Amino acid sequence: MEILILTALRLLVPLLILRWPILGMFASMYLDLQDFNYFTIQSEKDMVNYQTWDKFMDIYYLTIAFYTTLSWKEVLAKKLSIFFFSYRALGVLILLFVHSRQLLLLFPNVFENYFLFYLLFKKFTKNSKVFSNTQVTVIILLSIIIPKLVDEYYLHVLLS
Repeated sequence: MEILILTALRLLVPLLILRWPILGMFASMYLDLQDFNYFTIQSEKDMVNYQTWDKFMDIYYLTIAFYTTLSWKEVLAKKLSIFFFSYRALGVLILLFVHSRQLLLLFPNVFENYFLFYLLFKKFTKNSKVFSNTQVTVIILLSIIIPKLVDEYYLHVLLS
């Protein structure tokens, strides 16, 4: 029964992203972090089943967030959004066939952090443009990508 409730929450909460993108994304990320606690993992098959369910739920909420980025006015921001989302989706698709969590280190979920950074930056600075020049763009992207790689390494290499 807990799994049904958790599945319903993971399907409904991301809809908040459409109205309140920052709140909806944080709530979706929180649920993603908590869901593992409700699964009984006793075998490799259980882990594969959990990973498949979890990655489907992840792609679901990331797709909703991605959809909202298509209305962003800043062209580079939108292109980066398309790239980061597509790259992660490709990694998840490959994972469904290969079943190696370490693979996700090569396809980190940068989109999630990028999405939040962009929206929070715009909200708090009121700047119309985030990526003002190449140097700023590189610094921003490195500050998002490097911590995410460390996170993915911890989650999918050290804990596996």
